[in-house]
Amino acid sequence: MGLLAAALLIQVVLFRRATARESGGAAAGKFIAILSLTLWAGVGVAGRAIGFI
Repeated sequence: MGLLAAALLIQVVLFRRATARESGGAAAGKFIAILSLTLWAGVGVAGRAIGFI
């Protein structure tokens, strides 16, 4: 549940800030993208792992 909450928080808060800025910088955008993909992948892995617990 923690990964899902973190992924949703990142999606809502950081993506809005990153898209609202006109010159946010490539490094910040890449960091947010990698963080988001990592969290969503973790949500998927955790969802698959439920059956094994």
